[in-house]
Amino acid sequence: MNQIKEIALKIFSINESIACECEASHEICLQCNKCRVASTDNIALDFHNLNQYIDHTLLRADATYDDILNLCEETNKFAFKSVCVNPFFIGLAKKHIKTADICTVVGFPLGANICDVKVFEANKAIELGVNEIDMVINISGVKFYSSIVKNFDIVPLHISTNKGYKSELEEEPVVESETSLPYITRKIVEWATEIATIATFCTNKNIPLKVIIETCLLTKEEIIIACLVAKKAGADFVKTSTGFSTKGADVENVKLMREVVGAKMGVKASGGIKTKENAITMLKAGANRLGTSNSVAIIQK
Repeated sequence: MNQIKEIALKIFSINESIACECEASHEICLQCNKCRVASTDNIALDFHNLNQYIDHTLLRADATYDDILNLCEETNKFAFKSVCVNPFFIGLAKKHIKTADICTVVGFPLGANICDVKVFEANKAIELGVNEIDMVINISGVKFYSSIVKNFDIVPLHISTNKGYKSELEEEPVVESETSLPYITRKIVEWATEIATIATFCTNKNIPLKVIIETCLLTKEEIIIACLVAKKAGADFVKTSTGFSTKGADVENVKLMREVVGAKMGVKASGGIKTKENAITMLKAGANRLGTSNSVAIIQK
């Protein structure tokens, strides 16, 4: 039994006899909130027209209006898939983008906001006219959950289409202290609840959700857990990086992410992609979307 399948069986407590139909390496059906069996494959096959995979991105804190206008002009000129800007610039992008999608970020760049704040951010961004959302996962939550599962072999998760994730234990266990296992159990599933809640919200609005897992801060096991939960929760992509942490996209992590989620879900490589060679390497590793601020240089080479 491979590691991905072992982790999937442990965290979701799924009937092993149900075969996965989207051909991912967890092998057993996750019974996802949003089934992708009938979806087309999200695999990059064309390595010549790279513009179709690129989210032309500018998320610097010191970005100016002129910077964003230039970003929009380049997006229109080179027909990038989307323009990705901070929420403050959604309105400006909306005025100047002609045919590309407008993408913004939620819970960026640390992912440590409470769920209600992220849902509010997502809702306001959609009201302002975005077409895609890139949300940063609660990274501490993933790491906390992974450590508890490893040490106690507990806390399977299951999905509810109305309320998102909940623990196998009672929703409101008696809390004797903040070190008690019931309290820990309840707290460590909140990061999963968050993804399911926002994914369901975005699906209802027909807005693709990309979940940024910040791979440079996660172990291999944590990457697997984050990808499995994002997939089961109904997200449309898993994304490597914010570009604001210790490292950007890594080829081996992209390969792992694709192996976990299978061909039917999106994988976005982001951070540190500066050349055409970098871009093609990421696509061949399994990415079908690229986030970069070096888009023009990449396609003009």
